[in-house]
Amino acid sequence: DILVGRDEVLATIYDLSLALELVQVGDDRILKITPDGEAWEGRELLDQAEVIYEQFLAERAPEGRDFHLRKIRRLLAQRLRRIGSNGWRPFSELPFVARNDYLSDLEDEGIKERYRNRFQYTYDPPKSTLPGLAAELESWILERLFLLGLVDIGLCEDRPVASRLTELGLKVLGVQVEESCGNGLAPLVVNPDFEVLVFPEGDVLVLVHTLDRFAIRTKSEEVSHYRILKDG
Repeated sequence: DILVGRDEVLATIYDLSLALELVQVGDDRILKITPDGEAWEGRELLDQAEVIYEQFLAERAPEGRDFHLRKIRRLLAQRLRRIGSNGWRPFSELPFVARNDYLSDLEDEGIKERYRNRFQYTYDPPKSTLPGLAAELESWILERLFLLGLVDIGLCEDRPVASRLTELGLKVLGVQVEESCGNGLAPLVVNPDFEVLVFPEGDVLVLVHTLDRFAIRTKSEEVSHYRILKDG
């Protein structure tokens, strides 16, 4: 979509598959699925999301460029957890606050000493500006949390201006949310032309995840629209 392109999605899936050892490159340089990869589809959706989320939190960047960012990601996660299901917030707010949380603890955490010990023999140690740290965190939200489906992004003229946790995001971050009982109606309708409508009645995460495996999603709004094709 506007925020994440197809090539970025495919590259992220490829990198994740290697990092989680779901695939491996054999001696013949052919990509092969591993036993863990064979078992991946059988795991629960929430379990899959939690594993990928932890990988995103801990992933490294080349040449130590993640020295500050890996800690700030977790501070951002703490802020998201506190906000919980309280709705939309300005997109730049949490990266700004998480960065400042990090800066306020520099002395207590011994960051300066750790930085010197790690990079004292490096010719060109990584350097970050204050605006740059917040901007990197904004990119991480879009390229990781949004891509995984943990946050919704509000746009204004194709520019991200707000964010909030999704239902999946609330669960992955361990936010306790009062369960909705719905209105007693089935959340799914299949029309005679094999169009499928999924209504936001209660917890439909697993249902949507299952439909995405074999049906074509044609519209993603309050009501999700799918099309079941003969070839599917």
